[in-house]
This record gives sequence, C-alpha cells and structure tokens, in this order.
Amino acid sequence: MNNNINIDKILSSELSEAERNRWIVSLDSANYARKNKEEAWNKITAELGLPSTLGGKKLLTRFVSVSMRIAAALLPIIAMSIVALKYLSNSGFAEYVTSADVVDTLNLDDGSVILLHPGSSLRYRLTAERREVQLQGVARFKVSHQDKCPFIVEAGDAMVTVLGTEFVVENIEGRERVHVSVESGRVAFASEGSQIRLEAGESATFSDGQITKDEKGKTSVTPFSTDLELKNLNMAETASLLIDYFPELKGLKGVPSDTIKVNTVIVTKKVQEALDELNIHFNQKFLLDRDGYLVISD
Repeated sequence: MNNNINIDKILSSELSEAERNRWIVSLDSANYARKNKEEAWNKITAELGLPSTLGGKKLLTRFVSVSMRIAAALLPIIAMSIVALKYLSNSGFAEYVTSADVVDTLNLDDGSVILLHPGSSLRYRLTAERREVQLQGVARFKVSHQDKCPFIVEAGDAMVTVLGTEFVVENIEGRERVHVSVESGRVAFASEGSQIRLEAGESATFSDGQITKDEKGKTSVTPFSTDLELKNLNMAETASLLIDYFPELKGLKGVPSDTIKVNTVIVTKKVQEALDELNIHFNQKFLLDRDGYLVISD
C-alpha cells in the first residue's frame, strides 16, 4: 500500500478518512523509528562511558552539528578536486584548451614549454618512459632534452617524435593536412604510410596519407611568426603563405593569376585586416568566403 500523502491535501484538510488514518499510522511509525535510534545511541554512549548529553544538548545532536561543520569546511576542497578531475581522462591524459583570442603558454613538469595558438586544445600525459601530446589546432613546442624519454605529438593521423628540440605543429580543424616546421634540432615526422626526418629550418606536410617535405629555400611561416613578408611572390605563393600564417583560412579556391607579383609585409594577426590591406595595394580582390576559404579574383 502506498502510504505517501500529498502535502497539499494535508494543508487544505481534503484528506479522506482512510488517507487520514494511513497518515497517522505513518507518523507513529516514524516516531517509533526515531525512539529506536535514540535508544540505540544511548546504549552505545553508556557502553563507552560517555554522557548522552553535553552542555545541555544531546550528544547525538552535537555530533551531527560538528559533522556538518567539518563537511562545510571540506566542501571547497572537494569542489576543487572535482574541477581538477574534469581535466583528467580515465587514460591519465590532462586537457588544456585556449580561448578564441588568447595565445597561451603551458609549462610542463619535464621543463618543456608549449605555446598554444587561440582556439587550440591538447591532451598530454608524462611518464618515465614517454611524453605524449594529442593536438588539435596550432602549437609551438620547446621540448626539454631527455635521451630515454621521447616526446610524441599526435596530430590526427600523423605523429611527430623528438628527444629535445623546437618545432611548430599545425593540425587545424577543417584542413585536411598536418604541417610541421622545425626551428632547432631534429624530429621524426611519421604516419601510417610514410616517415621522414626533418632538420632545423625544414618543414613538411602530411596530406592524403603521405608526408611531403617542403622545397628547400621556400619561405616558411607559421601562425607564431612575428610578421609575414611577401617578397616578389606571385598570387599562388602569396595565398600559400597567407594560409600558413592565418589558421582561420582553410585553403584556396580557384587559381589566381601568376603574373602579378606581391611585395609587402603583413604585420596584423587579423585575417580580414590583412585581406583589406592586400585589396588596397593590388588590383585584386582578396576575399574570405563563408566556408573559410581564400578567394582571389580580378
């Protein structure tokens, strides 16, 4: 039988005789249970040689009051622990995410430093055998040297392995490629289908399951470059560097003219301001379409 009585009925005196009788019985049962608990508590305190009251209050009541104060004091610590656990997956990876307009620095316990471009995220795990990072977005790594503990960056289906060096990895959502630029030291750039070794000053791109090393002497820029120098470049070369410099650009649509040469320096980090500047300097339209692709037209 369901002994639950709607409180609205109790307050409005709309209980039937049967409901009223069930309610009285339930109150008697609750009172009986309370008395049993008090008797059990008094028996325990008597066996331990403790008073059942303290300072005019029942010891049980005081015990509950103290317990509640302890719980309140521990609540911030528990909350902080929950927040910390939010950033740890079951596999032991910690997570780090940047906002859309902030370049952030992450200092790892092994002495490595990661510079994260806006809108990027990574998961990382450091052990005695290996240091692992899973990157979505753009990051510049300065890895502390450890002979027997490789530093591994997973970017989609590609992987970069180092022992200690400085390099930039671009794994941007919406682009079907991963780009690696080495500033110092050496890295192994690998995928399921291929693997190459890159030295300082070299770069390569993973696309369509293959890794291709960039031509030597090619101007190399990353989103962390201080500025973008366009020196006697045709439109296709200009578009390529713009895409490397601005992660917001997913790629190039169409084939721009190769007869016009560009000579300028882009210092802004805002893609629309850069395109507006190019529109002013050259008799071409540099546009960003709604899908995030660069379009150059007459």
